[in-house]
Amino acid sequence: MNPLRAGAAFGALVCLMCAGEVLAATTLTSVAISSPSPNSVIQGGSATYTVTVSRTGNGNLEIYLTVAGLPPGATAAFSPSMIRFSSSTPTSATATLTITTSAATPACTYSLPVTASDGGSPNKKSCTATLMVAGSPDAPGVLCAGKLPDGSFRITCEGAPNQSCIVQATENLGSPNWVTLGTNTTDANGVFAFIDFGATNCPCRFYRSLPAD
Repeated sequence: MNPLRAGAAFGALVCLMCAGEVLAATTLTSVAISSPSPNSVIQGGSATYTVTVSRTGNGNLEIYLTVAGLPPGATAAFSPSMIRFSSSTPTSATATLTITTSAATPACTYSLPVTASDGGSPNKKSCTATLMVAGSPDAPGVLCAGKLPDGSFRITCEGAPNQSCIVQATENLGSPNWVTLGTNTTDANGVFAFIDFGATNCPCRFYRSLPAD
């Protein structure tokens, strides 16, 4: 029996009735990304992520993946570059994102928007990949600081591998009063990221990182 149209098509949304059964159109619902492997990379290294795309409904759906905000000297590749769904299963599928840095990539922590787009409609879903790049082990201290969307600051620090460090801040370098914000431990590449949620209440802050021992 030929299916009978029970609703009008609009973009990628179509409702069909066949033998009394209503088939819901397939729709992109979410995209999520795993933590990187490894946790950080030395300049010139690569980090890999698993991107999971989910959908509802039945039918064919082609999802295209993109990543934005790459730092200088870094490249990105998805495998596969497109996720294709058909029929009603599966409801989710994965792709691998590989970000490769170079010697020209500044040591810092980066937030990179990853977007999944339904090629047949304006429907898009996004998530964020975090890339932490370690610099020279001969230059310990604060590598960089950046403001996050909620107003807090993320400080990327470097030291010896697996070293406990103190993060301190002051609002005046002329007559500094260094206040300890917390401690963290560097990873195998000697780098860690620390988020200062109290920065939202300060017009200006300066940071430093010292060995805890």
